[in-house]
Amino acid sequence: MYLSMDVQPAARPYARLTVNTLTPTVRLLAWCLHLLVAGLLALAVVRAFADSAPDAGLVAAVAAMAAVTYGLGPLLPAVGRSYAGAVLWLSAVGAVWLVLLTLSPEAVWLAFPLYFVQLHLLPRRSGLVAVLLTTAAAVVGFSIHQGAFSPATAIGPSLGAAVAVAVVWSYQALYRES
Repeated sequence: MYLSMDVQPAARPYARLTVNTLTPTVRLLAWCLHLLVAGLLALAVVRAFADSAPDAGLVAAVAAMAAVTYGLGPLLPAVGRSYAGAVLWLSAVGAVWLVLLTLSPEAVWLAFPLYFVQLHLLPRRSGLVAVLLTTAAAVVGFSIHQGAFSPATAIGPSLGAAVAVAVVWSYQALYRES
């Protein structure tokens, strides 16, 4: 989850969870999500070098760009304060991820944490559309790396998307009820 350090819930009606309103457990989960992104970026780089990929250096450079782009989100107040800021940042993160996905099949795994960030920052309908587009990109990108489409290339990203939507929407419902 993207978590703003200074925005109150009323300022972001589409993203109600902020550091100021989260329990320590949820804060820990947010940090775990950020660590997951870092770990999956590292995995793409390590695999590229371990497999002696001819573009391993490029994979490392794009993964570093993805890390910087993702890491800027919590530092940019506009991302947490406005829908437009969130969309711009998510678009930048998504664009760098797509470049990495063209270079490395391991980048497909980054779709999972992206689902959570999209669902947290965007309104319900927009978040779902973003998740569906990310899922489609993950399926197509991974299929290209595999050389063909198969049901197996679609099951992973689709199942991950379904789990992310269920978890985020369930948590949001519980949060509203409390």
